[in-house]
Amino acid sequence: MSLLIAITVAINIWSLSCSTVSSSEGLKTPLLQVNDKITGAAAVYKMITKRNTQPIVNGTSNHDDLPILWENLEIWMSLLPESIRELPIIQLAIPGSHNSMTYTIDKNNDLGPDNPGLVNTVNLLFPNLTKTIAFNWAINQKVDVTQQLDGGVRFLDLRLATKKMDNKFYFVHGLYGGEIGPPLRQVADWLTKHPEEVVIMDFQHFYNFTEQHHRDLMYLIKDIFRGKMCPRFNAPGNVSLRWMNSRKYQVIIIYRHFVVAADDNFWLDRLWPTPWAETVSRTRLVHFLNGGLKNRDRNIGFISQSLLTPDHGYISRHFFGNLEKALGNKMQRLTLDWVNSNYPGDGGMNVVMTDFVSHTDFLFVKTVIQRNEKFLIA
Repeated sequence: MSLLIAITVAINIWSLSCSTVSSSEGLKTPLLQVNDKITGAAAVYKMITKRNTQPIVNGTSNHDDLPILWENLEIWMSLLPESIRELPIIQLAIPGSHNSMTYTIDKNNDLGPDNPGLVNTVNLLFPNLTKTIAFNWAINQKVDVTQQLDGGVRFLDLRLATKKMDNKFYFVHGLYGGEIGPPLRQVADWLTKHPEEVVIMDFQHFYNFTEQHHRDLMYLIKDIFRGKMCPRFNAPGNVSLRWMNSRKYQVIIIYRHFVVAADDNFWLDRLWPTPWAETVSRTRLVHFLNGGLKNRDRNIGFISQSLLTPDHGYISRHFFGNLEKALGNKMQRLTLDWVNSNYPGDGGMNVVMTDFVSHTDFLFVKTVIQRNEKFLIA
């Protein structure tokens, strides 16, 4: 009993510090056959268009003249109609993954510095159980970064930490993940093979960082993405996919620390705000997301975090559960419904990120991408 109480206390405190989230096991929606390929398209077409049409069956609807913008997820940006590629990137609907690199976390890894001190104390007494529970609520993505990019994800959310015993940088979320170098190089290599695709990378949290750590990380990023980084624009309304392609820019690096202010290779925090609802309530989350779009500055980018964050009480009630099973289906349904009810455009939906983006054959990604058809409807 003392073990249970100790771990419960630790998890209660730990959960307050973790920006955990949700996604899905998949919606039980009918399949649609398009171009002889089986896809999850009754959900995709039915939920993404927000039009009063008959259900889609065998590829027929009242809007067959519009292209399926997600049909080739690996190069969907390259295949967008030119009229969309010429629009400001801050107006496009772009799918993103939350805590993109948590697939690198192993349950045997050390606890991260993003945990409160008491969790680390309890870990000294019950290391295996503490790490197992932390692991269950720390994983937000199941597939690696190359699979995410192949699946159409174009926004990556990153949180980093250092360790005292070496000079390397690691991904972190409750537990330490892998060293950042290999996955970042995978992104760079992927971009080289896909010269007309663009990825936004958001370096959002830094733990155990000194100013020198930031400078070393900036140097590493510039080395890995040499020649691909889009320079910062304080008014990015002229930055479009076509404009970036013409200059061979492929990556926008958002770096949320003041140390980058003097280096225009990095985009400042204020140019792509990312408000977080911090709630487990679906009603409050939808209200928060709608309020974010209503109040967003149309002259800069905007990130909608479609995330449910379980509090300490919720985790205690699902003590031996995990994020995916506890909130997965609820989160996917909420996210798809919300995306379907909003549009990209001037002051509209821009980047949308969530958890477990690969579920249901990347249905979330397809849904977000297809919202760009709004620009093709007279």
